[in-house]
Amino acid sequence: MRLFACILFILLPSFMFAAGSSSQSLANDSGKATITEIKTNTGNTFVLSFVPESQYLYDVYITGRGFQMPGDTILFDEIEHVDTIVTADLDKDGFEELYLFTRGFKPGEYAHIFGIASDSDITYKEIYFPQLKPEEIGSGGPFEGYNGRDVFVIRNNVLERTFPVHKKGDTYENASGGFRTFYYTIEKKDGGIFYKRME
Repeated sequence: MRLFACILFILLPSFMFAAGSSSQSLANDSGKATITEIKTNTGNTFVLSFVPESQYLYDVYITGRGFQMPGDTILFDEIEHVDTIVTADLDKDGFEELYLFTRGFKPGEYAHIFGIASDSDITYKEIYFPQLKPEEIGSGGPFEGYNGRDVFVIRNNVLERTFPVHKKGDTYENASGGFRTFYYTIEKKDGGIFYKRME
């Protein structure tokens, strides 16, 4: 039942925005940009510019307004259709992050997540997934059988990551090991902001 709820969340046909958002135009294939503004719980604003690069791919430029220090423009280049935009506070520090969920156009394609965190409203930074270590994806590791195809959803300020588990002989499209779900918060580390798997 948990996985079913996740899939419904990201595959809704309409483009869903976070509360406090506004959109100036609709993206189309003519090259015109869509400008969308998302306001956080502390009153700052993320400004998103969606520029179509092809029928299926967009460049997304994101800047912040209201932060103490002006940050660089963050670019997510050639990403698939952005299905949902939400704000959440995964690390529960009182400052909301911005999350974009994407989905492919073909049936069965899975989602990706792109995140930007407020650094105590001083500035903002992209959130990264740490690279998986060999012992994590090896035999007996928590990601044993992992081959991508993640599904993401945020529920109660927790990021849920679900993926199919592949066994020996499985094809990419058909995994026989069921599904596995991990839960994430975010943490500041080595000057960056990363997703942190909750034990």
